[in-house]
Amino acid sequence: IEGETWRRAFDLPEIAAEIAAGAASQQQEETAPPDWITVGMLRHIPILTVLTDDQIRELAGAMYFRPVKQFSTVVKMDQPGNSMFMILDGEVRVRQFVKEREKILATLPTGAFFGELAMLDHSPRSADVVSNLDSQLLELDGGALKRIATESPATAAAFLTAIVRAMARRIRRDNERWKGVMGYLEVLEVDLANFFAALMREIRQSSAAGPDTFIAVCDDGVAYGPAGAEDFRGWIEAGSVAPHNWVYSATADVWRKLGEMPEFVGIVPNSGA
Repeated sequence: IEGETWRRAFDLPEIAAEIAAGAASQQQEETAPPDWITVGMLRHIPILTVLTDDQIRELAGAMYFRPVKQFSTVVKMDQPGNSMFMILDGEVRVRQFVKEREKILATLPTGAFFGELAMLDHSPRSADVVSNLDSQLLELDGGALKRIATESPATAAAFLTAIVRAMARRIRRDNERWKGVMGYLEVLEVDLANFFAALMREIRQSSAAGPDTFIAVCDDGVAYGPAGAEDFRGWIEAGSVAPHNWVYSATADVWRKLGEMPEFVGIVPNSGA
């Protein structure tokens, strides 16, 4: 009331400390990943297989190692959350109680992940997650991922792309909720202009994007190109690039949404032509 503005509870220092303390009281030991966890071990987690060794090390450095005992509750339904978990070893079940009876929604083995939506938008947990076995989890919170997206966009893009693809397989009926990696970054409130500028620096180091070429980040979160103007028009006409997708123009040295690019007015659906 004092500031006459609405803010997330996690962003208010006077509340964030209480939330953190409450979460800590429910969690078991949580530390940085120990030295014995190698890149090779982390590659057994499918969403990390697309990352390079250096990217995996960078991501691992932002995680917490969390061992949990059998039958322990990892997250509780309706409680606030801001982190996701990857199962390094063990097994958990996702459950809800219906008329006071446990309903198991899923059983997740080693290599699976859960909690990604709460990490991205701080939404309440949609179900309980309980360990079926003694398990070893890796926890990544939204703040850490936001820092990686700012400091190392190539790592964040690869990781988020893997999540997008895994989620698409899980919830194809809800694919309009998340429009690829760009939707995730917008939820995380990452400065997209700075993100793309940093991503472009990465691309320049690994590909020859000459003049009159274009790179598009499509709904699957993957950067396609560089492509010449003629080939790129073909992509648009084929529907491979949508008006809301971000496109880099080497000539203008700028990122814009395709629907806002005057050079493609007339062939982009709903571009005002």
